[in-house]
Amino acid sequence: MQPTTWTDELRAKVTLLWVSHSAAEISSILWEKDRVHKSRNAVIGLLHRLKLTSSDKLEVHPSSNNAHKPRQIAPRTGKISRRFEPRCIEVEPQHVNVIELSGCAFPYGGYVGPGIPETPITFCNHPKLNGSSYCGPHNAIVWVKPIKTWAAA
Repeated sequence: MQPTTWTDELRAKVTLLWVSHSAAEISSILWEKDRVHKSRNAVIGLLHRLKLTSSDKLEVHPSSNNAHKPRQIAPRTGKISRRFEPRCIEVEPQHVNVIELSGCAFPYGGYVGPGIPETPITFCNHPKLNGSSYCGPHNAIVWVKPIKTWAAA
């Protein structure tokens, strides 16, 4: 198979097909009907050089079985439905500032969201676990089991 160049005829055909077909479908059509082998990436490259974008396409691919439907997004009201509270109910924090901090560094307070007043940032300060910045209950909240990687396997 000899490499082919993009002739004016092929460029025109791709431009017409782009309105209702994907790059992969255009590649297949060029092979099936014209016996011109162009990969999907070659078609995408040509579309880029011709400055054709997805906004030049029809709303729905007629040949696609799973037409993309835009996600419905709920309008933002600007209010947070509830204030976030840590899940740890086993520990009553001592609410010390960063200068007095000598134990657990789990933070409380600060900015929560729009419309909710900001509170001073304080810390738990209960005795830390060895090798951790947090006490036992807070360490259980923040610690995540490492993902097994190929290098470790």
